[in-house]
Amino acid sequence: PDGRHVYAAGFADDAIATFSRNETTGALTFVDVLLDSELPTSSLDGISGIALSPDGSNLYTTAGLSDSIAVFDRA
Repeated sequence: PDGRHVYAAGFADDAIATFSRNETTGALTFVDVLLDSELPTSSLDGISGIALSPDGSNLYTTAGLSDSIAVFDRA
């Protein structure tokens, strides 16, 4: 909601990539990647959707291969 970050779902990689966005130019800079293998449960296997809560405090994902919906806190 604040326009400062972009999140991309990697279906084949079971991952979420995070980019920061320059508010003036719109340029993206890679920040980090979260891999399914780094999580305590397999919740990004076949990730297909990402959404932010209206207040921007949470990131929601859906993943068909793991039949899951995951909620992540945004720091």
